[in-house]
Amino acid sequence: MKQPLRSCVFLLTTLVLLASPAARVAAHEDGGDGITLRAPLDAVDCTTTPPTITVLGLTIDISTATIGGSGEGDGGGEHDVLVHDSDGNEGDDGGAHDGEGAGHPSGSCADLVAGQCVDVTFASDAAPLVATKVKQCGEDDGVEIKAPLQGVDSGAQTVTLLGLTIDVSTATLSGNDGEGDSQPIDLGQAMPGQRAEVHLDATKPPALATEVEVRIDSMVVLQAPLDAVDCAAAPPTVTVLGLTIDVSTATIHADCDDGEDDFLAPESADEGDEQGDDDGDEDGGHGCGCAALVPGKLVRVVLASDATPLVATQVKRGGEDDDDDGVEIKAPLQAVDSAAQTVTLLGLTLDVSTAGLDGGSPPIDFTQLVVGQIAEAHLDATKLPALVATTLQVTNVGSDIDVEVDDPSGTEIDDPTDDVNVDVTDTVTVRRSVGGRRLKTTTTVHFHTTAHGSFHLSGLPPGSAKISVTRVQGGVTMARSRSARLKSNKAHNLRLRLRRMH
Repeated sequence: MKQPLRSCVFLLTTLVLLASPAARVAAHEDGGDGITLRAPLDAVDCTTTPPTITVLGLTIDISTATIGGSGEGDGGGEHDVLVHDSDGNEGDDGGAHDGEGAGHPSGSCADLVAGQCVDVTFASDAAPLVATKVKQCGEDDGVEIKAPLQGVDSGAQTVTLLGLTIDVSTATLSGNDGEGDSQPIDLGQAMPGQRAEVHLDATKPPALATEVEVRIDSMVVLQAPLDAVDCAAAPPTVTVLGLTIDVSTATIHADCDDGEDDFLAPESADEGDEQGDDDGDEDGGHGCGCAALVPGKLVRVVLASDATPLVATQVKRGGEDDDDDGVEIKAPLQAVDSAAQTVTLLGLTLDVSTAGLDGGSPPIDFTQLVVGQIAEAHLDATKLPALVATTLQVTNVGSDIDVEVDDPSGTEIDDPTDDVNVDVTDTVTVRRSVGGRRLKTTTTVHFHTTAHGSFHLSGLPPGSAKISVTRVQGGVTMARSRSARLKSNKAHNLRLRLRRMH
């Protein structure tokens, strides 16, 4: 059967780099967004060509790396020296000024000792591994890897970074959007190419992880001045941009008498005490948590999903200077109207007539926008309550599914003049620990669009997806729904044979 030209719909996901042995990810010099490894040295070999070190069983070329001391005890001073050969001559010159004491120069391969803790910065995560910097670290700094995920196995409960396969079955898993917002995640939400920070059990490296934080840019976030707070309601709620949001299970970061503390909403005050009650209050109340949220102040709310009723997983105050933080919404596009020059996020219709797309100049090319894409809109705070966007950014890469739509006779529908309505509900299971209890919650994404028959979905997060298609032709309604279990980085095919509805 001839394959039709399918319409393409991009759904909520993160923008990922597809990891491959040939892919090379550059490390920033400061290591902030670079690829780094912190662990004790297994071995050092300065006589090989190139000279190498071994950390967590990984052999690392240090021929072009700078070698530096920890900077501790010398006023923070550090003198890094390029290693050109294995005799340490140039290292001796540099090490004489490190302030670590006569007879103990720093700066050459010869100064590296098996057993000492080192921070290694890499040129990339591709083999063979090449270090750009090696620096001594403190004994209590812990074992840590920061690198893109090269593999994720939800069944085996493992992830792979720098070629190391790590057991995360007992680890605390969280997602971070890169702006300080985080929430518990399931391993099924992690994908190769996403950046991860993994902390390992120092007694069992590199097999067992204790904490894993994954950079996920698709978290649903709302930042704006707080309209109202109702801590006495059941459930307690906040109102932002006119949206009422359930905060009963959210972690709330708000100003307390002794500074910035974390508390859960009133129903979960016991857990709140464990998270940040340092002032001796036993009930977690006394002006903290929900009660400390002040209408008019900027808040940043992380939502479980864009589905109504809206439920927050985290609420926190904005920056010290509220004007600098701005008003923004990050969520899946729910509707796009090129004629009205508007988009809809979280049920809010935004005017984008004067906005630029992905850093470009206005007007927006609406052919680049598709319902389901994750979008980040920055709003003009001076025009509130009018919702006028100044910029719009979108992300549209992810897992794929081809959906073939057939009529009741089994013939594939492929008519550019024939519209079918498509509804998608994608549910991801999230497991987390609260107060010592293991809880299971779901994150759900809904969206509606139209197609001309068979279509393609891109960016579905891993989980359980229900796809419903409805077609009305000659006054006759036909429909069909099917569910699909989606896995990360796998293509899926689904066939829907419509049935006449009575």
